[in-house]
Amino acid sequence: MPVCNSCSVNIVSALSVTCTDCDLTWHAKCQKLSKEDVDYLKESDNIWRCSSCSNAKRASLRLDTPVNLGNIDLIEIKEIILQLKDTFQKFKEDTCINFNNLNTKFNVIDMIITENNILKTHVIQLENKIEFMERRQISNDIIIDGIPENKTEDCTQLVQQICKELNSNINASMINDCHRIGFNRNNARPRKIIVKFINHQDKINTLKARQIKRNFSTKDIGIQPDMPIYIRENLTTKGNKLFKEARDLKKSLQFQFDVEWKETMILDAFTITPSIFEIDFEQTMELTVVFEPRSSSFYCTRFIIVADNSCAQEVNVFGDGQMFGARSVRLTGPGLLCTEAEAGSYVLDMGKIGEVVRYVYAKNTSRIKYPYRWIINHAIDNPGSKNAKVNFNIHPSTGLLDKFSETMFRVECGVTDEIVNEQLTGKYRVIATMMIDDIPKESIDDQNIFFKEQEDNPELLSIVMAEIEVISEYKGKECISLCTDCIILDLNWHQLRTDLCVKETVTFTNNGSCPVRVSWIPSPENAAAAVGVAPRSFEVADRAEISVRVEPLCPGGRLRETLRFSTENRDGVIGETVLYVRGTVEQTPVVRVRPAIAPLDNVCVGTLESYDVEFEVTSGGPFHVQRSLYVFDTAVGELSLRGVGKSFGPYGNENATMIPQLAKLNFNTPVETEANGISCQLAEWSFTASKTVHTQSVTYATLPDVRLNVNTITISESLYKGIPHTLKGIRLLNNTHCDFVYSWGNPMGSDTDKIDCRFKPSSGTVNGDANVEFEFILIPKKSGHLNKCHIPCFVQCDMLAPQTISFECWIYDFSATVTYVDVYDAQYRIVWQDDKKQWIVNTEHAEIDLLESESNQTSITKYLNSFDAENSEEYEIEPEDQKPTKWCFGEWPRRDTPLCAPLVEQMKQNPDYYHSVMAFKDIECNTGTDIQNIIH
Repeated sequence: MPVCNSCSVNIVSALSVTCTDCDLTWHAKCQKLSKEDVDYLKESDNIWRCSSCSNAKRASLRLDTPVNLGNIDLIEIKEIILQLKDTFQKFKEDTCINFNNLNTKFNVIDMIITENNILKTHVIQLENKIEFMERRQISNDIIIDGIPENKTEDCTQLVQQICKELNSNINASMINDCHRIGFNRNNARPRKIIVKFINHQDKINTLKARQIKRNFSTKDIGIQPDMPIYIRENLTTKGNKLFKEARDLKKSLQFQFDVEWKETMILDAFTITPSIFEIDFEQTMELTVVFEPRSSSFYCTRFIIVADNSCAQEVNVFGDGQMFGARSVRLTGPGLLCTEAEAGSYVLDMGKIGEVVRYVYAKNTSRIKYPYRWIINHAIDNPGSKNAKVNFNIHPSTGLLDKFSETMFRVECGVTDEIVNEQLTGKYRVIATMMIDDIPKESIDDQNIFFKEQEDNPELLSIVMAEIEVISEYKGKECISLCTDCIILDLNWHQLRTDLCVKETVTFTNNGSCPVRVSWIPSPENAAAAVGVAPRSFEVADRAEISVRVEPLCPGGRLRETLRFSTENRDGVIGETVLYVRGTVEQTPVVRVRPAIAPLDNVCVGTLESYDVEFEVTSGGPFHVQRSLYVFDTAVGELSLRGVGKSFGPYGNENATMIPQLAKLNFNTPVETEANGISCQLAEWSFTASKTVHTQSVTYATLPDVRLNVNTITISESLYKGIPHTLKGIRLLNNTHCDFVYSWGNPMGSDTDKIDCRFKPSSGTVNGDANVEFEFILIPKKSGHLNKCHIPCFVQCDMLAPQTISFECWIYDFSATVTYVDVYDAQYRIVWQDDKKQWIVNTEHAEIDLLESESNQTSITKYLNSFDAENSEEYEIEPEDQKPTKWCFGEWPRRDTPLCAPLVEQMKQNPDYYHSVMAFKDIECNTGTDIQNIIH
């Protein structure tokens, strides 16, 4: 069990910390650590050192230990530096973690504050809603106070009696409820009576009647003792609180309410208009409050807006009366100097006239908005014995100085024609005076302020706020110093073509002190290119940009143009600026095309159609071909782009030369065949984007007519398992002029497991206006009725659905019996057993009759299957609708006629019983086909 290193007490369950360096344990309270500190150390996995280890750690980092300069160990210094680096890195990581934790905490705090504000807003809204509902509920209520209680009293009759004395016609039908409120505590003060009227107007009439009759008491209704009766509206809790505060305020300020109510109410230094008003539901009423202080002090007034429905709203109005002072507005700005310690007089040196523009800032340090205006006076120092004036302007010249804000003024000074023409050199002075208007006389307490009364209102003054002496100098004519950002305008980076207008921007820079007027001088008409400048005339004060437009007119040549600009400054100095334009115009290829219009008829909808377009292009350099296809929409009468354009090339000579070369091109152009009827398609061919030609195709498309001559086949004759059946006469008819590719699909349906079938040919092409005949081969696999099977025939056309052919037939099991005799005249019978897929042999001794037949080369033993002769039964399956067919042979077969292997084996085992076949006596089968087909 660990022991605290400080108090030597066992640490059982109390909070504890362990030093990282010495591994000793302390109580958290012994180290003055809180539970939050311990939890933080555990969560952040930070190190903690005790005071002893901390002091030792700090001592190891100090450099105040005496050092023997002759025995400096660089390894120790390096270790200390590395240790300091690790410590700093750890401190950096801990600081980042702490900052991240703090940011997380701050985010949580911000979320809590936001949520708290939302909840506060929601609570205020709910309180206002409850207040509104309470006011609506008691809007027809009045409170009557001062009537003594009686156990046998009737409150309704008392109210009717009171209203009768007040000359208010109130009966019992107008009162919804009437009773006393509160608990009867047997004290001297009677409880109040609350009256709920049905109509709101009855309540208003009762209150007005009480205001008319003064000194109303219980003796007026015959009740003793004599007590005053008070009648007022029933207010909510908040309304009662405001009413009490208004009454206390009246007592503390000794207000007298015996005033004459007018449209305008004056409360101390504030004027409120209107004081009595009507407002409808969801209407907004604006109240105007004018503040006119009588002294430089702080004013505070509170007034309450009370409505006839017991709704009260408190409004507090504050105002600070200030005296106007000379330091209310201060002027600042670059180059602006104050000539006096007290504000008012300034000097602004503009330097050379027209060289720079100065800015002056007026800062309003008061809480009052001041209207201002500038007055300009020219001070003539008689330069050149002439009363010349400069062009001086301050913008804005009038306006309003907002409270606690800064207003910027632009000061400009320029020469006039008189100064330039007569070369009146020298310095010019202008006095700019800022006037502050509409200042009341009562607010002026500084005798040093210069002012004058306004003519329209002598009670208001115009104050001279500041005077600025603006000094500028004219030194005579100056040379034009104008340059462009480029002397040669190179257009070779453009693809100059005859159908393309190139636009470039040229910048003029004025390095002089006065503006320069620039005008473009158009050159005579040039057959090589059309050149334009916009604007044609302009003024360059500092910088100006113009647009130069060049449209080549001749292909395959060099473009050389000279742009001349005449310049003139304010001193009348005239000059010229030249700009050179150069470039190379691409050779426009000569294109011949055929056919321009390609008519396509007898086209089927949904098929792939195209036509060939041949071009003969004569070009002096390489070129590409861009093709874009457009389809004409007959519904809206517009061309719409089909797909994306396709590019071909390059063609022609890779090295651009001035010698034209001929190139013949052929392009296969697809045609849209998605709709029947007449359709138009436009192909746009662009050659190096300098030459464009169009070809057009007119297509008449019809719906394809490809179908089978039969869709259902019913086989009337019986079919037998394993015996192939062939049908002919099935044809695919193509009644259009287009060729189509076809292909037969796999059988489909629930009866597909009963047969194996195929068409010959299974795929191919059916030519236009032709047909293809198929041979249908069917091999039954299971007996029964087959009627749920069809085979699709697919035709390669989007507008054609697959053709299908279905068939119906009956399938039976196969049955056959073969009778023959051997050399001993013994008769044998071989019976085919279909369920076992084998032949069963049996013998019968009978005389042999010579039978005639046309065939003498019949052999069945080659196809006999293995069988088991023992315990076998002879049977014969014959259909009900067909009698057995017999084949007879008139020629004896050869003695070496072989039998099947199992039968030969049995004959070898019993040679006395089985003998060689000498003749076939009879063959019976339930089919009507050739015996060789049966055996197969």
